[in-house]
Amino acid sequence: MSAPRFDPAIDALLVKYLLGEATAAEREQVTGWCALDAANRRYFDHFRLLWDASRAQAPAEPVDEMAAWERFQARRAEPAMSPVRSIRRHRSPLLWVAAAAVIALTATAIWGYLNRTLTLQSNAIALTQTLPDGSQVTLNKHSSLKYTARFDRSVTLDGEGFFDIRQNPAQPFLVKVGAATVQVLGTSFNIRQGDSATIVTVETGRVAIRVGGDRQQEIGAGQEVRITAGGATIRTTTDQLYQYYRTRVFACHATPLGRLAQVLSEAYDTPIRIDTPGAADLPLTATFRDESLDQVLDVATKTLGLSWSRQGQEVVIR
Repeated sequence: MSAPRFDPAIDALLVKYLLGEATAAEREQVTGWCALDAANRRYFDHFRLLWDASRAQAPAEPVDEMAAWERFQARRAEPAMSPVRSIRRHRSPLLWVAAAAVIALTATAIWGYLNRTLTLQSNAIALTQTLPDGSQVTLNKHSSLKYTARFDRSVTLDGEGFFDIRQNPAQPFLVKVGAATVQVLGTSFNIRQGDSATIVTVETGRVAIRVGGDRQQEIGAGQEVRITAGGATIRTTTDQLYQYYRTRVFACHATPLGRLAQVLSEAYDTPIRIDTPGAADLPLTATFRDESLDQVLDVATKTLGLSWSRQGQEVVIR
């Protein structure tokens, strides 16, 4: 469930409700709107809180109600706010202006509330989170995801994350990472942002990728695109090692040892160096599930006729 968008007609209705001016049908409408979505209920509770605070701080001196109303209209510049005029004019000018003032205050507060930036941050371990629209993201360690509280299905990624997106044809999901924007309807994919390249790997469905002002490119399941300063290159996925931080599985299918060493180094925070010429290109087919780094290295090196040892904090493969 997503946060409700600011709607002047709803705010005007809520003002009438709080003033006791609403008809039976309008009161029923407010009750139904609140019951429709938990986000609506939170919006109403926040609105009422601001309303009560404004009533408590109403000025004791007479004010120029029409001037106040004109300033309010100019500030909002929203023609749809005209329903506020339905508040009966026999109410005192002070209360009428308080109603206008609280709408201005509420609109400003809610605008700030809905547009504030929220950040998901993983630290030393991966973090899995369900987003407001029901989509799910798993952030690799030391990664972050930012989006606004209103959640318009647009997020910014720093680091690495796996996304499982809930389909919504009317509102594509956008992931901004560096200079690239990934657009999807409903699919699952991994994005890895590195120092020299950003890699987008599609597990299911299709995604469209745009880098700066370049033409949009599409890739599907089993494909990945590598984005560098020199452009974007599409290729077939060669392994499923990108899944390791959410599945705890290292799946190699004729995977070069150098690629496995790179992923193991990141997963276990241990530098791994391959000293034997050509060994980094040796293909390995094996699957490791929840095993220690030593266990993975033992199997990998023995399978390929190599050995490994530790030199200080570094692992050396020969």
